[in-house]
Amino acid sequence: MMRAWNRPLDMWEAEALTRIELQEKNNKRQTGIVTANKARQQKAKGDYHRYRKMAEALASKNLKLSRHRLAQLVREKLIRHGQNVPSVRTISIALKK
Repeated sequence: MMRAWNRPLDMWEAEALTRIELQEKNNKRQTGIVTANKARQQKAKGDYHRYRKMAEALASKNLKLSRHRLAQLVREKLIRHGQNVPSVRTISIALKK
């Protein structure tokens, strides 16, 4: 009779342990995702800052450039330097901020 009463309790205990393990695993995963996202955002901020500096240097030479043309020139300059080249739209967005 006691085994019959204790069986559901044992099953719930195993289920609770499984859920706790899954929750801990999910928390570790979320921590990794948050860390990776922060690093990616910091890198993007640095890249945007670099694009703005290049655009300011180019705009000082010719004040009548549109933002799109300025982004194209920044992209061409990055290609010449052999760096990672984003799209013109990405550079244009960076110049907008």
